Amino acid sequence: MSLNTNSIITYADLLTYTLDTIKARCHNIDSWNASVPAQLKNGTSWTLSSANVTHTVYDRTTETHTLSTTATVSDAVCSLTTSSVVQQQLNDYLNTKGVYQNPNEPVTFKGMINFYNVVSSFMSAKIWLVTNSFGAGTFVFYNPNGSTYPSVTSYNNLKQYTLAELQVNLQEVLASVNNSQNIHHAATVLSYNSSCSCSSSSSSSSSSSSSSSSSCSSSSSTYIVYMDI
Repeated sequence: MSLNTNSIITYADLLTYTLDTIKARCHNIDSWNASVPAQLKNGTSWTLSSANVTHTVYDRTTETHTLSTTATVSDAVCSLTTSSVVQQQLNDYLNTKGVYQNPNEPVTFKGMINFYNVVSSFMSAKIWLVTNSFGAGTFVFYNPNGSTYPSVTSYNNLKQYTLAELQVNLQEVLASVNNSQNIHHAATVLSYNSSCSCSSSSSSSSSSSSSSSSSCSSSSSTYIVYMDI
């Protein structure tokens, strides 16, 4: 949103600017920002480690054990959301605070302070810093389920502003803006897997590992939900 000198600012202007700012700041609205790694996208799996261990049993059979660890993101915060959801939630929150008036209505000074006071509270609850312990980095996500809003006080949009009202509003704006942002470690499921294949060195046995593995192959898995707190 750009305004020329002496332009009249309306609530529609403020709302457009706010939505544009949120969309520009968050990496998971409508589509993934190209910088977001797969390790922070819900449902994505990747192999953390894998190793093969081979040994001989009874001097006749060679067993190869494959050990691997797989990580899978299982976290609703690490999901895409849409612009329409953001806009609806912002509109609803503004309406509950009584500061969003007719979109084409010019904004008074008091109305603008009230608007940004409420918006700062809204963004403090909805904008999260998301990371994990696997070196994925830290990214800004919009969390539609964020609901811990710092308290704000809204006044009606009269032109006059008492000193006490102004002090309270500005203090609450600063408190919301300076509030430490939500830092969220993505919940990740770790799966530990092991499998075994074997082949016999006997002349009467097949040398193919695939054919011999049917008689002695084995596997096991252990699932652990991992989340930093």
